[in-house]
Amino acid sequence: MQPRNSLLGQDLSPERQARKHMLKVEELRNLTKQELGEKAVALKKSLYEMRVQKATGRVEKPGKIREARREIARILTVLNEKEG
Repeated sequence: MQPRNSLLGQDLSPERQARKHMLKVEELRNLTKQELGEKAVALKKSLYEMRVQKATGRVEKPGKIREARREIARILTVLNEKEG
C-alpha cells in the first residue's frame, strides 16, 4: 500500500516522518538549556498568535498549530532529559 500523497511525490509513511523528527531531536540535544528555553518561549508566543488567528478565522495553515505544539513538547522533553 502506498502512502496517501505518494502521487504528489511526498512520502508520508510513519517511518519517514519519525526519521525526519529524529534529526530534529538530535539537533535539539546539542543545544544548551538556555537556548532550548528561548526556543520554547518563542514557539509558545507563535502558538498563542496562531490560536488568536484561528479564533478570528484568519489562520492560513491550521496544521501549523499542531506542529508548534509538538515542537514545544519535543523541546520540553529534551530539557527534562538534560535536567534529569
